[in-house]
Amino acid sequence: MKELAKILVYLGAVLVCGALLAPPLYWGAQALMDAGFLLVLKKYAFQKYFNRSVMVVAVLLLGGLVRWLGLEGWRPAVFRKEAKGVPLAVWRPRLGLGLLMGACVMGGLGAAYVWAGFYRWEGFPGGRVVLGLVASAAVVGVLEECVFRGVIAGLVERSKGAGAGLWVTSVLFAAVHFLKPDPS
Repeated sequence: MKELAKILVYLGAVLVCGALLAPPLYWGAQALMDAGFLLVLKKYAFQKYFNRSVMVVAVLLLGGLVRWLGLEGWRPAVFRKEAKGVPLAVWRPRLGLGLLMGACVMGGLGAAYVWAGFYRWEGFPGGRVVLGLVASAAVVGVLEECVFRGVIAGLVERSKGAGAGLWVTSVLFAAVHFLKPDPS
């Protein structure tokens, strides 16, 4: 229960600090746009600034949470055991295979959505769009893995073991990605 209280304090601090950071960011963006800079930001409402502020604060405070909880690192024990002393020649192909498998699954899902009529193919996006999407996916992917496979899995492993840590975080990760607010 002590660890749960620490996590709740962390979440509270993230929300309060994010709420304090969002207005100055929003006002700063408005001032820049009034001066004729970064006009691309006009399409974003205050909610976007709040969401990004919360994410930035969550990342900045995450290292402190890990130390406060007494975790040994960002990787759960089940991954640390295998990774100890593994040379580049072994993990580099594994990383490549993982990226290829993920890209194939995403490509297959995208094709299925287009085929089923959920989306319409309008051609290939420009290089800047692709670069932005790749950068966003990389940053979000690393952060999610640090939180889910690192912090949360480490906490579950302490009390329930490595297998439970892997399964609990996998189910939690999947559930979180189905929680989308109604666009209306």
